[in-house]
Amino acid sequence: MVTVEDKKSYTFKTQKGKKYKGNTDCTAEYVMGDTCAKMSFSCTKFNTNNKDKKKCAKGDKVTVTANGKSKAYCKTKKPKVTSTGDITVVFTSDKKKSGTGAVCKVKCTEAATETTTSGGGTGTDISCGDELREIHTGMTNSKYTYPVQCCDNGTRSKTLTCGNGTNCEKVCGKITCAKYVKDFDGQDHCGNNAGEDKVEMVISYPVEKYPLYCKYYCDKPTNVQRKCGPTD
Repeated sequence: MVTVEDKKSYTFKTQKGKKYKGNTDCTAEYVMGDTCAKMSFSCTKFNTNNKDKKKCAKGDKVTVTANGKSKAYCKTKKPKVTSTGDITVVFTSDKKKSGTGAVCKVKCTEAATETTTSGGGTGTDISCGDELREIHTGMTNSKYTYPVQCCDNGTRSKTLTCGNGTNCEKVCGKITCAKYVKDFDGQDHCGNNAGEDKVEMVISYPVEKYPLYCKYYCDKPTNVQRKCGPTD
């Protein structure tokens, strides 16, 4: 496991020599560090033996998992992937003909930014549009489960959970904006602040897992983008 930090780059190679060995099954995990919000995986050299050019199902391949999706690469098709979360790279080869393999690089392409929280560190914030969709993607792919309140015209309609494979973007139906609070404490947070009628979802982040208040509450260390303030 490699932790990817801002201003750092890391090399991935399928082998040390000129050609890779047969019957190889190697996995490399790249975890988003606290100083990085987005990272990339790309290859400068790539050549694997595979008879299936489209699906890479007949021979040697490199499989890259990022943003909750996996894709196989083979022959001379070079991976070029960006991710707001962890990246897993798996190289597999059979016992038949070998190739010259791959030389790739993982690097942080966007640094995490820090800000202070408003309202004395109460841990409340609102996200909408593209920002909200990006946050929901990270939460869905998280290993944690997040309590959420679905809102209807400022009133709580139901309390559900999402994350750990359950799609956070669809749990409350089609929404425009969501609010984040430290915890629910059995309260209805859908309309308890003025000017928040547009909020259709409230998310409680697991404060016991995060000593810092963060604007985005995705699986540490795969926060989409950290904007943290002082501890409560």
